[in-house]
Amino acid sequence: MPKVPKKNISKLVADIRPSTRKSRPKSKVRFVGPQTFYVSAWPLESDYPRPGNYPASPAEPAQPLRPAKGEAPLKRGRGQANRLQFKTALAVLFIFLANLYVFNLWGFKNLAAGKMAVIYEELSASKDALAQFNPEKAKDSLILANQETLNLEAKARNYGLIGLANFLGNFIPSFEAIAPALNNFRELNQAGLAIAQDINYLKNNGPELIFNNGGQLIKTLEDLNTNLETVIALTAEIRGQTEAMQGLSPRLASLSQVFNKNYLDTNLSLYKAKDWLAYLLAILKNPEEQHLLVIFQNPSEIRPAGGFIGSHADIAIANGQITKITVDDIYNADRQLDLKIIPPKAMQSITTGWGARDANWFFDFPTSAQKLIYFLENSHLYQDSNTKFIGVTAINVDILKTVLSLTGPLEVPAYGKTLTAENFLSEIQREVEIGRDKKPGQNPKRILGVITPMLLQKLSGLDADANSQLLDMLKSHLANKDILFYFKNASLEDLVMETGVAGEIYRAPENFSGDYLAVVNANIASGKSDAFIKQNIILKSELQIDGSIRNALVIEREHFGQNESDWWYRTENKNYIKILAPANAYLSAISGNDYKPALASINYAKAGYQSDPDLQKIESSEFRASLKAEIGKESDKTYFATWLNVPPGTKKSLRLQYSGSHQAVIEDGAIFQFVFDKQSGVNGPLTYSVSAPIGYFWKESGNDIFEYKTPNPKAREVINLTLVKI
Repeated sequence: MPKVPKKNISKLVADIRPSTRKSRPKSKVRFVGPQTFYVSAWPLESDYPRPGNYPASPAEPAQPLRPAKGEAPLKRGRGQANRLQFKTALAVLFIFLANLYVFNLWGFKNLAAGKMAVIYEELSASKDALAQFNPEKAKDSLILANQETLNLEAKARNYGLIGLANFLGNFIPSFEAIAPALNNFRELNQAGLAIAQDINYLKNNGPELIFNNGGQLIKTLEDLNTNLETVIALTAEIRGQTEAMQGLSPRLASLSQVFNKNYLDTNLSLYKAKDWLAYLLAILKNPEEQHLLVIFQNPSEIRPAGGFIGSHADIAIANGQITKITVDDIYNADRQLDLKIIPPKAMQSITTGWGARDANWFFDFPTSAQKLIYFLENSHLYQDSNTKFIGVTAINVDILKTVLSLTGPLEVPAYGKTLTAENFLSEIQREVEIGRDKKPGQNPKRILGVITPMLLQKLSGLDADANSQLLDMLKSHLANKDILFYFKNASLEDLVMETGVAGEIYRAPENFSGDYLAVVNANIASGKSDAFIKQNIILKSELQIDGSIRNALVIEREHFGQNESDWWYRTENKNYIKILAPANAYLSAISGNDYKPALASINYAKAGYQSDPDLQKIESSEFRASLKAEIGKESDKTYFATWLNVPPGTKKSLRLQYSGSHQAVIEDGAIFQFVFDKQSGVNGPLTYSVSAPIGYFWKESGNDIFEYKTPNPKAREVINLTLVKI
């Protein structure tokens, strides 16, 4: 290769000149929007020495880095170059660490959003499980929520993200809520777990505590109340924190919206539960006896609020446990009642006066319970000792069959009987009707007083598994309206209404769009024949374009007790029947019904009897002779009442046609609601069908007719339907 002349090299070097274009480095750190974080690796202008010895004035713009005219090119010393390299390395390291933290922080934000959503879902699931008295399921959800919270906190600690989030909270307030929210979610989980454990303990040991260990019962309830207060406080704090974090990501915004949507209802339920616990603790901790009335209703002789009240129990409670149970015949209280009250019209052919035995004449159980307490507290049986009842628990005697199926046979040596789930009702009925205590001055219900403590002793000895089975069975009875509660305390009564065990008549809200039905039977001097009555209810409705409803109702009742050996089952079923419909319902036709029996011949005014105001309200009715039916008002409903008498071995049908104007909103997307209130103690199929108005169909069925059928309705059936315009 030929050598290159030095002059050429020199000329080449001489041709290289410093650039006259200004080089503008980027700024050190800047934020662009809430989620974009830039860090520059370029040195700042100040790192370059300026030509000459004159610093630029504040107003003087930065000069291009080039030598002055006539000066030699600028040279740097070794120390100056090392300083520049060191600063550059520090900047690169800062960039790496900052980007790592920022990446982890934004990743953690998204992770937190997902985890918190899971945590909230599990907390909601645990709340629903506790409301259904299923603490085991609630515990599983809370354990999962707790694990998610701990994992999230561990992730945050490992990356030091909590500290960074707190630091960034000085600039972006949303970050400030992350650490407290995590801590509160963890504490909420722990409080929830404690509540689930307390409820589970009560579930497994309730009978033993209420009969033998009132002190432990009170302590458990106090712990439950403390944890409930903690949950209320934490949910309020978390609500504010999720609102603060909602700007960090769409998922957190969605979580905040869900939390806010459910917050008021959840907290209202929590406050009500707290009020209920406070009232319950006040009762249990009282050293003086508190009295709870328990009535045994026999559905074999049906009455509007349940079965006939044959007997009752006075349960005394003090210092957290039951101190005394006294079971008595309801007639014993009535014999000591000085009040002279005119009885319901339908009963005046069989009795001259009204008393506790017939107090459950109102389909609305709270009204019946209040009337029952009034009669008993005015009877010398309780008036002389100034006994006041805090509430009423009504139990259909069929429940005792359920208890015996769990405890096993009950030996009753005093009566020479062995009671089982299969023979319990018939044996007790036989003893009451023709047993040895069926004598003047004797208590024919005495056998119930004998077996009650024996049954309670068996219940208190059940193990945890059996207690759990018992509660599951009782939940089924509650859903079937076999157990009803009423309390004088308004807060406690509100709670039992919310849980669906108060037996109150459904009261429609303002602007209600829909229909309502209840079929209410009353056995009048028909023995125990309802034990062998099958009832079937069929309602066909047509919704009109103007919002009115045309109804065709069929009530079938069949008496199949004709072959029974006991006369009280074979007697004709004389049934006073009421159909409750919306307030503006109009009866146009009825068939299959019977004439009402003659009223009592007594002159109540001359005999000094008083009218009952609650009874007067529902008996201010019109009797239409052409229809053989009464039309009146009860609990903001219109009723049609008549008689349907069914001899043994026969089947009869009552048919009604009635309508109501302007009951529904007719438009695309409108909700139509049908509500059916079941009568306690009466089982049988319900079939409901409704046709949409012309030009519409039902979203739920996909056509213009919706049909629903159940072999045995719940205490209250609610069907929501949606109109769709064609």
